[in-house]
Amino acid sequence: MELCLERETTINNRTFGQLYLDGRFHCHTLEDAVREKKIKHHTAIPAGRYLVEVSYSPRFKRRLPILRKVPQFTGIRIHPGNSIADTSGCILPGLGRSATRVLRSRLAFNPLLAALENIPGPHWITICHQDSKPTISPPWVSDNPTCRSRPKRRGGRGTGCRRGQ
Repeated sequence: MELCLERETTINNRTFGQLYLDGRFHCHTLEDAVREKKIKHHTAIPAGRYLVEVSYSPRFKRRLPILRKVPQFTGIRIHPGNSIADTSGCILPGLGRSATRVLRSRLAFNPLLAALENIPGPHWITICHQDSKPTISPPWVSDNPTCRSRPKRRGGRGTGCRRGQ
């Protein structure tokens, strides 16, 4: 399965985004600020393409998706949470969002975890910014690698995260 996280511009030390599963919108996301220099527990991971596996988290005492081989980061997971106080560099999913947080996080997370556990891997996530191209383009953006290649969705900007666009 291919995941694509399209980030928006960082505002007030938080970065919202949209997560796509195999080219279809799944949920909103919240991460720490994107920074040039890493501040431990307060910085989003670099844009790029990462292997996603599901493993047991001793901290959360349950199975969670983990991103592998993230430069200068360890233990980066996708897990439920609502505000940047919950991120510590990780990705928080939510079905909705307010100005400062994602909402209904568990309702967005549970189907994502089920898909990752039930669909044979490998699973990959490509993280890009709306105004840039991915470090490594996922298959559905090979013709136009910019993150603005898809038609607008409900008044939002276009993305390269949707299959065939």
